[in-house]
Amino acid sequence: MIVILTQDLMMSSSANAVARAQGVLLKSVPSMEKLMQLIADGEVTLVLVDLQMRGFQLAEFHENWQALDPVHRPRSVAYAQHVELELLKAARAMGFDEVLTRGQVSGGLPALFA
Repeated sequence: MIVILTQDLMMSSSANAVARAQGVLLKSVPSMEKLMQLIADGEVTLVLVDLQMRGFQLAEFHENWQALDPVHRPRSVAYAQHVELELLKAARAMGFDEVLTRGQVSGGLPALFA
């Protein structure tokens, strides 16, 4: 299962369309708590994280992420608008598997979900 942490309905809709077309299960969640619950409950293989989501705290995410057993930690892709250079740099420093711009994620969903 792929999970996207966002409150952006456009990105959720785009991701859902690509997931359906590829026969992949995708869930969109609006909070860190719901994301961590899904990871604890199931077979999450990929997490997409909207760094610009209202209320999102990168340090809190990092703390929760590091608390996960590394063996069961899914692949993580963070994204933000290309003009958010400091935020993207901070995300890279936090150890996401990939840090991309919103445009790269939007255009690259089929490859990310493959």
